[in-house]
Amino acid sequence: MENIRNCWREEEVNEKYQVIKKFAYTLLLIIFVVVAFNLLCGRNHDLLLSYIPFDLLHIIECTAIWYGENKTVAAKSSIIILSSELNSTMWFLMGAFISKETNYFMCSLFCLNKLLWVANYWIFLNKEFYPTKALLLFLLHRVFYSRLRYPINWSGAFTNDSGFNFFIVRTYWRQTREKSFGKFSYSKTIEKAEKRLSLIFELFPDGILIISSDHKILFSNENLIKLLNCSLQEVIPLINSIEYNEGKTYSQWNVSNKLIDDVSLIQNLQLNDEILLGICQIGQCNLEWKGQKISWDDEDAILLTVRNVNNLIQLERTISDSKLKNVILRSVSHELRTQ
Repeated sequence: MENIRNCWREEEVNEKYQVIKKFAYTLLLIIFVVVAFNLLCGRNHDLLLSYIPFDLLHIIECTAIWYGENKTVAAKSSIIILSSELNSTMWFLMGAFISKETNYFMCSLFCLNKLLWVANYWIFLNKEFYPTKALLLFLLHRVFYSRLRYPINWSGAFTNDSGFNFFIVRTYWRQTREKSFGKFSYSKTIEKAEKRLSLIFELFPDGILIISSDHKILFSNENLIKLLNCSLQEVIPLINSIEYNEGKTYSQWNVSNKLIDDVSLIQNLQLNDEILLGICQIGQCNLEWKGQKISWDDEDAILLTVRNVNNLIQLERTISDSKLKNVILRSVSHELRTQ
């Protein structure tokens, strides 16, 4: 579990770092657009911005660029820590539109507005980031609060709702981290299970082939390619042309002595029913085929397994020869005794 958590932290930092860097660039763009908007409208007296947020954003932007060239987990982690200052900066900008004299109702709207911004920000960490949407939202807030006609100052940033702000940030941070880790842990568990299953299939001595009802390959292992001595693209054409060895047809369905006819009829079986098809010769190998109807990705499919039975056939021949020799010896022995 600790290894999974460490891997998650590293991947989470990489992912969030890229989002936060975009967020920093977008904040700078938003601030510059707002300043230009006020200057063009001749309302620069309404926006008495401090140099602090500009300096902070510039530092974060430069740090993000520098850390982009030094991709270490520790460095990127510090970017995530600094990202909380980005939220504070946005709150300063919006808080500046409301003075201490603002009534309780407007303060409630202000808190709700900040809540929406925090929610949007944490959603940005887990979904695609839309700078245009953020810009339009901010300009909408700017127009709305400018109608209050209060002189803009930074008093709104130091009101008694700072604890509320911290609670919001902490709650969203914890929830997103738990959600992110849960998804990552689940994906790693599935990935590990798939690797184990793939390893089992690769080490399995028999050839495995899973095809759809229209005979498209869904899965195969390396041993299948080795046994058939062909490429993956040649597997289906080869199966279409294979014929059973004489007297080695086990299925009662087949009338044409071709493997593909039995394969097509497997679809008529009940789910998970298995049938032994027969033995075919490819090159110097005698291959025994089995078929089974299975469900693959919630659809009916056909599982074919093939194995080399040269040793079994050789053993059968040896036993048969041994029996024949015994019969001959008994016959000769009997004739000698009767003479």
